[in-house]
Amino acid sequence: MKDYSIKDLIYINELFESSVCVRFITLNRFVQLEFTDEEGIVHPYTVTKREFVQIKRNFYIEELNEIIEYGLEEGVSMYTKIDSSNEGFPIEVIFMEGDVVCKQFRCNFEELGFVYKALKKQRGVSKD
Repeated sequence: MKDYSIKDLIYINELFESSVCVRFITLNRFVQLEFTDEEGIVHPYTVTKREFVQIKRNFYIEELNEIIEYGLEEGVSMYTKIDSSNEGFPIEVIFMEGDVVCKQFRCNFEELGFVYKALKKQRGVSKD
């Protein structure tokens, strides 16, 4: 099975949302997906069960974008907390305005790295 980058998962999530037909088969640790687009072309992917849950929640499109938007907000501080007992979602991303928690998200290290890289680009720190 292929390890997908966050960019790949964003693309797969977009296919999931825009497909005319989605078919999935749950295997032991993986989910086989088949997306049929408007032209009738079938796009097959095999993802982990965790990735499938995130795709169904539209995480790679909506929530990642929301985390980045909160990270760019003036007056909002971003904190991360590690919970090693939560295997699939060990990172809690917390946004605060002063002493008040505005929003909280859960993700993994790779997703958090994607967020940090996007924040650096948006702030003009990195030209990657």
